Amino acid sequence: MCDTSSAHRPCCRFRASRQKDNPSLRLAAGDQLIPGLRMSARTHAAAVSAATVGIRRTTVSRTALDLALLVGAGAAIRLAVYLLLPNVVWLDEIYQVMEPAHRLVFGTGVMPWEWQVGIRSWLFPGIVAALMWLGRWLGPDPRLINLPVGLFMVAAACIPVGCGYFWGERWFGRPGGLVVGAVLALWVDLVYLAPHTFNEVIAGDVLAGAVYLALVDGERAGAMRLRAAGCLAGAAVALRFQLAPVVVVLAWAGCGGSTDRWRRYLAGAALPLLLLGVLDWLTLGKPFQSVWLNFYLNAVRQISDDYGRRPWYFYPGLLAAIWGAAFPPIIALVAIGARRAPGLLAVVGAILLTHSLVAHKEYRFIYPALPLLLTLAGLGTAELVRGLATPRALPAGTAIAIALWAAVSLTIGHSAMFSVPWSRFRGAISAFHAAATAPGLCGCAFYRKGVHASLGASALPPQIPLYETDPARLAREAAGFNLLVTKAGAPVPDKRFRRLACFGGDFDPQGRSQLSFCLWRRAGGCQPGIATPQRATWPRRLGGTDYLR
Repeated sequence: MCDTSSAHRPCCRFRASRQKDNPSLRLAAGDQLIPGLRMSARTHAAAVSAATVGIRRTTVSRTALDLALLVGAGAAIRLAVYLLLPNVVWLDEIYQVMEPAHRLVFGTGVMPWEWQVGIRSWLFPGIVAALMWLGRWLGPDPRLINLPVGLFMVAAACIPVGCGYFWGERWFGRPGGLVVGAVLALWVDLVYLAPHTFNEVIAGDVLAGAVYLALVDGERAGAMRLRAAGCLAGAAVALRFQLAPVVVVLAWAGCGGSTDRWRRYLAGAALPLLLLGVLDWLTLGKPFQSVWLNFYLNAVRQISDDYGRRPWYFYPGLLAAIWGAAFPPIIALVAIGARRAPGLLAVVGAILLTHSLVAHKEYRFIYPALPLLLTLAGLGTAELVRGLATPRALPAGTAIAIALWAAVSLTIGHSAMFSVPWSRFRGAISAFHAAATAPGLCGCAFYRKGVHASLGASALPPQIPLYETDPARLAREAAGFNLLVTKAGAPVPDKRFRRLACFGGDFDPQGRSQLSFCLWRRAGGCQPGIATPQRATWPRRLGGTDYLR
């Protein structure tokens, strides 16, 4: 039976239309399926059952085809960006994830102050380390070692695409699924951030699955689905504990006042959270240390404020600046879509609100809200298409809507706001890759004159030491390394080094090169123990080692 409540009428109409278009479902007992041969009641029931199975098989095959198309397109675009447009959003993706993982696998890697103090969980770096361990069989080139990591991030980024399809299909049938799935597959912000190893990104991808499982069927969601939703929500919190208030809002939206539903949801969430506590206990010394000590140092001691403070309205203003003229229509579509999924809007609001209350703000922090926000916009688009297009024109309307979203995304991606992100740290990436593949490399140093943009030991082959130097130490430490990476234009007073090449690629909003790096080589081998290993910075507000005082 199809639920005839207002929340499920679109689904009923969609199923009724499919039955109407299939004459075999409308045969009555005694009708003639073959001229001259009347059907008995048993034969009629068998015919209807066979026709129903055929429709279900056709629907399943169409759904599989649609998902393969959308997920394949989204994965292909993200993989192309990862391989062809390498960039670094911020160095945290290297020093908070890649370097600890590299240290686990190969024994080398810069450990920033967060890891020295013990406010980061090994959960995500541990997963990345396992992927690096697989990548090492591909060869010593760091790009090959890190390739499984990139593929994993691209695959995880397809979770919101699949969920978006099912959100749209739930309310508007196949056309709605195609529209919402395409929005999530093609939107530039999601494409840009997807390959980067941030806890916010992987947690946001996992959270999208939790939100879908908890909310898409409302009170009709079964026990297994609620447990799975809770498990994914708990995993999202384990990856980024700042999402804990959001997961509570999700539980309220999905469970309401039902004690049984809350119990099932929380039972699912308990497992990944307990694993986080045990992991912190084993690796950091105390249960949940990466949560409570991180909160104390960054929220109470306000150490994160040393890296910048932003006003409360920073995130809406940033999205308006990035999306430009598309911002008002997208917000209008979100409002339309929220009528179908108010719980989804509540989760988005919780993410934006909780992160707006923290003084230190970065664009990547609200990545978990972006797939959900765009899902609402996609639902609003699907509703407009269904309302404006006749049944015969619905396929054309769907194609036009997808094309418009693709065009807007492409326009924003080519805007001045995105010229810097697409190329950020491109010069340093090229210089470190040239160093990593240089014959005879035995040690590499970064020249800290004027700019600090070292990409860490994970950008070099395994067992190759990474050093840092400056004009005052270069002469006495030069024997410890035979390759040197510098900012273009920085003087290298040691005549033993010869410049091999310079690399640009970092552009300002006007398209002018703003940051280039050069690679220098010294003849001969390397003497261990002479040069200074690259050191991590220590926050001013943290003071000495007695940071809990």
